[in-house]
Amino acid sequence: MPRLSNAAYLRRHYLLHKAWFDLQGKPFSYLSPREQWDLHAYYQPYKHLSEEELLAHRVKISKDRPSLPAKAGKAYANLAAGRVTGVTSSSNGKRQFSVRGIMNPEIDLKQLSRALIAMAEEQTRQQQATNSKDRLLPKQQ
Repeated sequence: MPRLSNAAYLRRHYLLHKAWFDLQGKPFSYLSPREQWDLHAYYQPYKHLSEEELLAHRVKISKDRPSLPAKAGKAYANLAAGRVTGVTSSSNGKRQFSVRGIMNPEIDLKQLSRALIAMAEEQTRQQQATNSKDRLLPKQQ
């Protein structure tokens, strides 16, 4: 397979960047999680970087992970061709449904804080329910 030129790399980054931000990453959901991680690691579509920063990243990551350019290239080809590789389908007899995931390489602190608050609230409710049941039980001697 021919080596990807810097211009082609930058073009792919730009297209993936648009898919990530303009389409909320939905096209990525048709790829497997591993393919998504490879695309993110190699092309950095979730970051706003200059061309110089992108090319420097490409050189470094290619040295650190020599197989990544080929893996990311294959994932990009699957995405560009519309090949679905990361969808789990099932049916319950009446309906068919699919589950697709979008791998986000950056932690969404707002969603994480919501999840932690919801967990804390649920634990508090459970503890209060346990405490109220304990008060209703007769004390054993």
